[in-house]
Amino acid sequence: MTVLFGLLLVINRSRRQQRRRLEGDASGEIAAAAIFGGDSRRLVTDTFTGAELITIFGDTMVDLRDSDIRSRPAIIETVTVFGDTEIRVPDDWTVRVETLNVFGETIDRRPRSAGRGSDSPPDLIVTGVTLFGETEISD
Repeated sequence: MTVLFGLLLVINRSRRQQRRRLEGDASGEIAAAAIFGGDSRRLVTDTFTGAELITIFGDTMVDLRDSDIRSRPAIIETVTVFGDTEIRVPDDWTVRVETLNVFGETIDRRPRSAGRGSDSPPDLIVTGVTLFGETEISD
Protein backbone atom coordinates (compact mmCIF):
# COMPACT_ATOMS: atom_id res chain seq x y z
CA MET A 1 0.00 0.00 0.00
CA THR A 2 2.87 2.36 0.80
CA VAL A 3 4.46 1.71 -2.59
CA LEU A 4 1.16 2.43 -4.34
CA PHE A 5 0.78 5.69 -2.42
CA GLY A 6 4.33 6.70 -3.40
CA LEU A 7 3.66 5.93 -7.06
CA LEU A 8 0.49 8.05 -6.96
CA LEU A 9 2.46 10.97 -5.53
CA VAL A 10 5.05 10.70 -8.30
CA ILE A 11 2.35 10.45 -10.98
CA ASN A 12 0.41 13.47 -9.72
CA ARG A 13 3.58 15.55 -9.34
CA SER A 14 4.73 14.74 -12.87
CA ARG A 15 1.29 15.48 -14.33
CA ARG A 16 1.23 18.92 -12.69
CA GLN A 17 4.73 19.63 -14.00
CA GLN A 18 3.77 18.29 -17.43
CA ARG A 19 0.75 20.62 -17.64
CA ARG A 20 2.88 23.63 -16.71
CA ARG A 21 5.51 22.76 -19.29
CA LEU A 22 2.96 22.20 -22.03
CA GLU A 23 1.39 25.58 -21.26
CA GLY A 24 4.55 27.41 -22.24
CA ASP A 25 7.35 26.86 -19.75
CA ALA A 26 10.34 28.43 -21.48
CA SER A 27 12.93 26.74 -19.28
CA GLY A 28 13.95 24.25 -21.98
CA GLU A 29 13.42 21.26 -19.69
CA ILE A 30 11.21 18.18 -19.95
CA ALA A 31 9.79 16.06 -17.14
CA ALA A 32 7.99 12.94 -18.35
CA ALA A 33 6.65 9.92 -16.49
CA ALA A 34 5.12 6.80 -18.01
CA ILE A 35 3.89 4.31 -15.45
CA PHE A 36 1.91 1.39 -16.93
CA GLY A 37 1.44 3.56 -20.03
CA GLY A 38 3.21 5.68 -22.59
CA ASP A 39 4.45 9.24 -22.98
CA SER A 40 5.73 10.76 -26.22
CA ARG A 41 7.18 14.28 -26.45
CA ARG A 42 8.65 16.38 -29.24
CA LEU A 43 10.55 19.47 -28.16
CA VAL A 44 11.30 22.31 -30.56
CA THR A 45 13.52 24.83 -28.82
CA ASP A 46 16.95 26.38 -29.00
CA THR A 47 17.22 26.49 -25.20
CA PHE A 48 17.17 22.80 -24.20
CA THR A 49 18.88 22.28 -20.85
CA GLY A 50 17.85 18.80 -19.72
CA ALA A 51 15.18 16.26 -18.86
CA GLU A 52 13.95 13.87 -16.21
CA LEU A 53 12.39 10.72 -17.67
CA ILE A 54 10.72 8.04 -15.56
CA THR A 55 9.47 4.85 -17.23
CA ILE A 56 7.98 2.03 -15.17
CA PHE A 57 6.23 -0.79 -17.07
CA GLY A 58 5.71 1.60 -19.99
CA ASP A 59 7.27 3.47 -22.90
CA THR A 60 8.69 6.99 -23.03
CA MET A 61 9.91 8.71 -26.20
CA VAL A 62 11.49 12.17 -26.32
CA ASP A 63 12.30 13.71 -29.71
CA LEU A 64 14.95 16.45 -29.54
CA ARG A 65 15.88 16.45 -33.23
CA ASP A 66 14.49 19.96 -33.74
CA SER A 67 16.16 21.36 -30.63
CA ASP A 68 19.45 22.95 -29.72
CA ILE A 69 21.26 23.15 -26.39
CA ARG A 70 21.56 26.44 -24.55
CA SER A 71 24.54 25.55 -22.36
CA ARG A 72 26.54 22.40 -23.07
CA PRO A 73 26.33 19.77 -21.83
CA ALA A 74 22.62 19.18 -21.30
CA ILE A 75 21.79 16.33 -18.92
CA ILE A 76 19.00 13.78 -19.23
CA GLU A 77 18.33 11.71 -16.11
CA THR A 78 16.48 8.45 -16.78
CA VAL A 79 14.90 5.78 -14.63
CA THR A 80 13.69 2.83 -16.70
CA VAL A 81 12.18 -0.19 -14.93
CA PHE A 82 10.57 -2.97 -17.01
CA GLY A 83 10.05 -0.53 -19.88
CA ASP A 84 11.60 1.26 -22.83
CA THR A 85 12.91 4.82 -22.99
CA GLU A 86 13.86 6.28 -26.38
CA ILE A 87 15.76 9.55 -26.79
CA ARG A 88 16.03 10.93 -30.33
CA VAL A 89 18.77 13.50 -30.85
CA PRO A 90 20.14 15.46 -33.82
CA ASP A 91 22.75 13.45 -35.71
CA ASP A 92 25.51 15.99 -35.01
CA TRP A 93 25.25 15.84 -31.20
CA THR A 94 27.97 14.12 -29.20
CA VAL A 95 26.35 11.97 -26.50
CA ARG A 96 28.02 10.47 -23.44
CA VAL A 97 26.20 7.65 -21.61
CA GLU A 98 26.69 7.22 -17.86
CA THR A 99 23.97 4.76 -16.85
CA LEU A 100 23.78 1.83 -14.48
CA ASN A 101 22.24 -1.20 -16.19
CA VAL A 102 20.91 -4.13 -14.16
CA PHE A 103 19.39 -6.87 -16.34
CA GLY A 104 18.82 -4.12 -18.89
CA GLU A 105 20.76 -2.12 -21.44
CA THR A 106 21.46 1.35 -22.73
CA ILE A 107 22.14 1.41 -26.46
CA ASP A 108 23.37 4.21 -28.72
CA ARG A 109 21.89 3.15 -32.08
CA ARG A 110 23.17 6.13 -34.04
CA PRO A 111 25.55 5.36 -36.89
CA ARG A 112 29.11 6.40 -36.19
CA SER A 113 30.35 9.44 -38.07
CA ALA A 114 33.66 11.20 -38.44
CA GLY A 115 32.31 14.25 -36.60
CA ARG A 116 31.87 12.36 -33.33
CA GLY A 117 35.25 11.95 -31.75
CA SER A 118 35.68 10.46 -28.30
CA ASP A 119 37.87 13.41 -27.30
CA SER A 120 35.27 16.07 -28.10
CA PRO A 121 33.21 17.40 -25.18
CA PRO A 122 29.67 16.01 -25.03
CA ASP A 123 26.62 17.99 -26.06
CA LEU A 124 24.39 15.66 -24.03
CA ILE A 125 25.00 13.39 -21.05
CA VAL A 126 22.51 10.58 -20.37
CA THR A 127 22.57 9.35 -16.76
CA GLY A 128 20.36 7.10 -14.69
CA VAL A 129 19.34 3.50 -14.11
CA THR A 130 17.94 0.85 -16.44
CA LEU A 131 16.49 -2.17 -14.64
CA PHE A 132 14.97 -5.00 -16.72
CA GLY A 133 14.42 -2.58 -19.61
CA GLU A 134 16.07 -0.62 -22.39
CA THR A 135 17.19 2.97 -22.84
CA GLU A 136 17.87 3.78 -26.49
CA ILE A 137 19.52 6.79 -28.12
CA SER A 138 18.78 7.28 -31.81
CA ASP A 139 18.69 10.01 -34.47
